[in-house]
Amino acid sequence: MFKTMIIAAAVFAVPATAATNLIGNGGFESPGAPNGGYLQGFGGNTDGFWTVTGNDVLVLNTNYVENGITFNAFEGSNALDITGSGNTGPADGLYQDVATVAGRSYNLSFALGNGSDAPQGATYLLPSSIGLTIGGGVAQNFTNAAISPNGINWAIQNYRFTATGSTTRVAFTNNTPGGDNYAGLDAVSLTAVPEPASWALMLGGFGLMGGAMRRRRSNVIFA
Repeated sequence: MFKTMIIAAAVFAVPATAATNLIGNGGFESPGAPNGGYLQGFGGNTDGFWTVTGNDVLVLNTNYVENGITFNAFEGSNALDITGSGNTGPADGLYQDVATVAGRSYNLSFALGNGSDAPQGATYLLPSSIGLTIGGGVAQNFTNAAISPNGINWAIQNYRFTATGSTTRVAFTNNTPGGDNYAGLDAVSLTAVPEPASWALMLGGFGLMGGAMRRRRSNVIFA
C-alpha cells in the first residue's frame, strides 16, 4: 500500500505543475464590476496584469442586463466586453506579458462570447470576433456566431504556440464589425505543454501503479 501511494504521488505531481495557469486575472474578477453593473477601463489602464489598449474595454457583471440580454459570464461573476462602450474600434483590446521559456510549447485557451438582441433591437446582431497576437507575431482571428436566447453564447477557443523568448506578450483586440457592440472574453488560460520526459514519467508511473494494483488484487484473491 505504501509503495502504491508513493507512485501515485509521483504520477499526479507532473500534470499539476504542467496545468498551472500563467495568465493573471484571466477571469477579470479583480477588480470586479458591481452586481448588475460594469467597470470601464480606458487605454493605458492596468489591473496589475492586463493593460488596456485603444479607447476602452468594459468588465460586465454576470447580472448586467441591456436590450433584453443578460450578459452572463462564462464562469465566475465577470467577463470582458472587448468592444468597449459602443464598439469604439479595432484598436480596443488588452495585453499581458507572461514569463515563458524559449523553445517551450504552450496552450492558450479562452472563452469567446456572442450575444444577440433580435428581435428587440439591432445592436448585437453580428458574429463576435476577437483577434489574438502572440509575441507580436501574425494576428489570429476567432469568431463566434452562435446564439443563446436572451443571454451570451460562449465558445472555447484554443491556440498552441512555441515561445521565442523569456517573456511573451499575449494580446487580444476587437475584430467585431462596427454594427455589433459586444464581443465577450473570459476564462483566459495559458499552460505549458508537458515535455516528452514528463509524459514518459507519467506513463511509466501509471504502468507501475497498475502493476501494483494487480499484485494487490491477486493477494486479496489468494489470501
